[in-house]
Amino acid sequence: MKSKIIDIATKQMLAGGYDKLSFGRIAEELNITRANIHYHFKNKENLALEVFMDYETKTLDHYNSMRIIYKNDLIGFCKSVEEDFWKAHKKNKRSGRVAVIEIISDASLPIEIANKCRKLYEKIRKILYGVIQDAIKSNQIKNTTDIDREATKLFVMMIGMFTSASFYQTSNKAKNRMDGFIVDWANSLK
Repeated sequence: MKSKIIDIATKQMLAGGYDKLSFGRIAEELNITRANIHYHFKNKENLALEVFMDYETKTLDHYNSMRIIYKNDLIGFCKSVEEDFWKAHKKNKRSGRVAVIEIISDASLPIEIANKCRKLYEKIRKILYGVIQDAIKSNQIKNTTDIDREATKLFVMMIGMFTSASFYQTSNKAKNRMDGFIVDWANSLK
């Protein structure tokens, strides 16, 4: 039951941030009482924190496994980042990566969760740092590359692409406009 509650809570938060998280609507959707939800989660903030921690685990696992799979292939890593994003964007009309940006900017978000979101961003940037470091070690890119600066650029490009895609009327229009930006950046480092 706990995982079902987290799944629905995640959908609610992705649809509109912390304010959209509602024990009443979750209980209604699962055909249970609010007391059943409170058995697993003390309050709305505890549930939101659990949603975030689930998202964080999946996200970090995903990027770490991509780093391993594409250890000697920076272009492959970048293509995979873009392909994953466009698949999720088309399927969901927005990806979780976009929505987490919306969630962190929610003024009503408890400070503990907002701080965890900021720390997650730094953890992702550190993974990207490792990806670029691997590319230098395997002679894919120039050994004079400023790893910290390029990791930050890659992270900013990813966030920018994920965010900007929501401004287009359709996923296809967004993809036609922005697909390949990250791969172009990777090629520029050779």
